[in-house]
Amino acid sequence: LDEVLGNTIIIVDEVDDLVVNENPNAHYAKVDAERTPDLRKSFAALKNGAIGMPRGVLNESIWDEARMAVRECEKQVEGKDYRIIERNGKRVAVILVNGAIPKVELTRPWLSYLNYKLGALEPVAESPFATVCTPYVFNKYRGIFGLSGSVGGQAELTYLAATYGALKFEVPRFLDTCTGDARKVVVNHGVELVTGEAALIARVVQLCLKHVRRVPVLVITSGPDELSKVCQATRHCDGIVADEVQRFSLFDENGASLKDQWETLIADATKRLGGTTSNRCRVTVTDRFGGRGHDYQVMDKDAIKNGGMLVIATSVPDEREWIQWRGRTARQDRPGQFHVVLNRNAEPFSTHSGLASQLEGITSPDQRLARLLEGADEN
Repeated sequence: LDEVLGNTIIIVDEVDDLVVNENPNAHYAKVDAERTPDLRKSFAALKNGAIGMPRGVLNESIWDEARMAVRECEKQVEGKDYRIIERNGKRVAVILVNGAIPKVELTRPWLSYLNYKLGALEPVAESPFATVCTPYVFNKYRGIFGLSGSVGGQAELTYLAATYGALKFEVPRFLDTCTGDARKVVVNHGVELVTGEAALIARVVQLCLKHVRRVPVLVITSGPDELSKVCQATRHCDGIVADEVQRFSLFDENGASLKDQWETLIADATKRLGGTTSNRCRVTVTDRFGGRGHDYQVMDKDAIKNGGMLVIATSVPDEREWIQWRGRTARQDRPGQFHVVLNRNAEPFSTHSGLASQLEGITSPDQRLARLLEGADEN
């Protein structure tokens, strides 16, 4: 690697996604043709309730591994550890990482058994093939010129400096360099705490109802389960047209991909509807998927005059991700606004005792948000 990469400088767009988001160690496996027959026989026997190793299984260690995989499978929780999606007409389970499907899907023995039970995939045994350490490989380059609109907070900068010897340079946005024509401010309408999931959903729906006639509303929920509940509650709200509440996510409620609808959903999210007396906008409900990398273009003059698209967030991620979420509004030098509603019984409050009381002692919404971002970056 020293010889191949040592004289190479690479230019990487969205460098944070490469060197921070991903696990620093990537483990690769390959199909083990010798072990697969015994694994399939073991899974078939266990699925039918067998206790002892069945005839035809030659390797006892594979039988033991299959039993362990079944026990692990029984411990997994749908919606937390895995999610069932529709793929090629079949129901397939995929592993979740922090509530989301990772860009590179993970594999585990228990997942192989689960998909076998679902009738989705034939189980295969796998053997370790290679482990790639991202910091090791990238430090072999002569240099990395990384571009990103959201590097993150101090904890992340410290990590990048220690791991890669990274230096941060701020490049001003074009309009910030123009006299008398600075970028529009993103308005923070509040960072509030409610008690319980029901109260959180009710407050989000209340905010949607308050703003939907004035501006497009984008709700960024904490995960697929909350997304479905918020979407359903908003559609049942008097004063909001049910068909004008759209779900923007990787998959629909049944696990089918929405990929072929994404472009339309993004375009429709900011359109104004109705006539003079029934003027209104849409509510788009999403999760982390919709909070990053999508261009919601607000062209409507009334929406711009009313402050631009409203982003409602029900969780606060690390600072780098939050910059992306906030960036869904105030695009193309137009105004923007956001409102944060958090459940004091959920993360980060459930594992950080005293944090809720700290926030309640802070009156400034911006300072409340800063404290939450500080804690998220430390994690």
